[in-house]
Amino acid sequence: MNISISAIICTHNRPEYLDKAIISLLEQDLPKNKYEILVVDNCSDGSTKKIVTKYSSFENIRYLFESNLGLSYARNTGYRNAYGAYIAYLDDDAIASPDWLGRILEAFESVIPKPGCVGGKTRPIWETARPSWLADSLLHGLGVIDWSDTPHFLDNLDKEWLVGAQGGKKLIVER
Repeated sequence: MNISISAIICTHNRPEYLDKAIISLLEQDLPKNKYEILVVDNCSDGSTKKIVTKYSSFENIRYLFESNLGLSYARNTGYRNAYGAYIAYLDDDAIASPDWLGRILEAFESVIPKPGCVGGKTRPIWETARPSWLADSLLHGLGVIDWSDTPHFLDNLDKEWLVGAQGGKKLIVER
């Protein structure tokens, strides 16, 4: 098996979002034999396994169960079971752009000096109208970031940072 990157989705009782996250990973423009999808079920009620089972015809998806509740436990379970040279975490309420995994690989394999981690912009998917009181300056508190269209190193972490796209919102994740 020559897996370049492992996409890991950690989830807890959020089947209404998980299905879309999985589909976004299955629709990556990277060849399927170059990546795997690990869904880490973090003590869910049984609905998570049912959703992952729907995709059992895809050879690059695996279901894992983590009995200790908590995102760190789930992420570590995914990491320990991953075959990829690189790891990409996608939250269960996020949707990856079709080139997400390919662009992550490109960054790790072409940027010098080699980065320890990479990130990119996240855009919201509003399920209802955006609240009128929600100013652009507050969006980063929701995990919505867009520092630049040009890849660059973060050298001032007071002004720019990477986000984990989690917390009850839907995001489109790009690199």
